Amino acid sequence: ENVCGFSELFRNVSVNSNGNRKSASFYAHDVLEGELTEWFSDGTPARVFHYAAGKEEGPQKMWFEDASIRANYLVIEGRRYGSIGTKGCESDAEGDLDV
Repeated sequence: ENVCGFSELFRNVSVNSNGNRKSASFYAHDVLEGELTEWFSDGTPARVFHYAAGKEEGPQKMWFEDASIRANYLVIEGRRYGSIGTKGCESDAEGDLDV
C-alpha cells in the first residue's frame, strides 16, 4: 500500500503499564518519517514532533506534565526557529542542540 508517497510506511504504537498510549510514530525503511507523538503516563501529550528522512522538519511541540508549553518551534532545512526549551530561550542558530 502506498501511504503519503511511501510504499513501505509503518506505524509503531506503544502503551505503558496502565494501558495509556506511550508513543506513536511512523517509519519508512526503518527511518522516522512524519509525526512522532509521545504521552505522559496519565495520557496527556508530552511532545509532537515531525520528521522527514529521520531528521526534525516542520512544527515541533513539547509540554511539561502540567500541560504548560516546554518548547514550540519550527525546523526548516535543519534550522530551528522559536522557543526550543533551553535555558533562557537561547537560539540554536546552528541546529546543534539536543531537545
